[in-house]
Amino acid sequence: MSSGTEATAILLRLPAALLAGLGVALESGTLRHGFSQKTLHPFCGDAAPAVEQALRHLAHVGFSTATAGMLCQGLGRALAERDDAERSLQLVLSGPEVVGIPVVDTKTTVLSLFQEAQQEVLITSYVFHQAAAFFSMLARKHDADPAFRVTFIVDLTHSRKSPEDSIAKMAPAYGANFRKQHWPGRRPPEIWHDPRGFEPAAADRGVLHAKTVIVDRKIVFITSANFTEAAQARNIEAGVLIRQPRIAQRLHDYFTGLITTNVLRPINLV
Repeated sequence: MSSGTEATAILLRLPAALLAGLGVALESGTLRHGFSQKTLHPFCGDAAPAVEQALRHLAHVGFSTATAGMLCQGLGRALAERDDAERSLQLVLSGPEVVGIPVVDTKTTVLSLFQEAQQEVLITSYVFHQAAAFFSMLARKHDADPAFRVTFIVDLTHSRKSPEDSIAKMAPAYGANFRKQHWPGRRPPEIWHDPRGFEPAAADRGVLHAKTVIVDRKIVFITSANFTEAAQARNIEAGVLIRQPRIAQRLHDYFTGLITTNVLRPINLV
């Protein structure tokens, strides 16, 4: 073995819990006075020969058994933190299947989130098309619980037919169409839009293009998919589901900040 990097790489192949246990044994337990393949086997199984070689290399470059044990414990904690972080992230891929790559379609993910929601859901999307089926469960929750809150942030400009179409004209029409085509519930949700897309100067225009779902300020789904049947079920789309409340709260605060500072404007649903 030629380097400490190789030795560390061997140790990092062990599961976090085994690596931590090995570290304790080396620092203050049964391996503190020495180790061999045989005595290492209960801690690392068939990897014992490689682990012994790695530990011998560390000893050769000046590590005591105790310091090697502390290194193993530190690596074990780092691996455990990495594993926890990976469990809080899920890749969501819609499209044709590829052997060996798990594919969870976007629609299944979104409906599962709606089912999980207990207090509020904030949704942003550039396009909605015949989305009532997606929102039926959410609408039932919204009708059943007056405290349950659903907020949409949408774009009006993609359906603009003419430069003469103004916000005053389009917002009421968009709201009426949203109730008819996309929201099957009795109680209307909040709906907001970015008016900058109607600025006279092209340099001042901007649109709401983010596609996100934030549930209870604890879970966030960020995706390339709009709320259309094709995007949710057939297109090749990629997204990530993040179960980290700090991230979800930060994104929620960003969008609600745009509302409270009047960057976004309301659309009345009647």
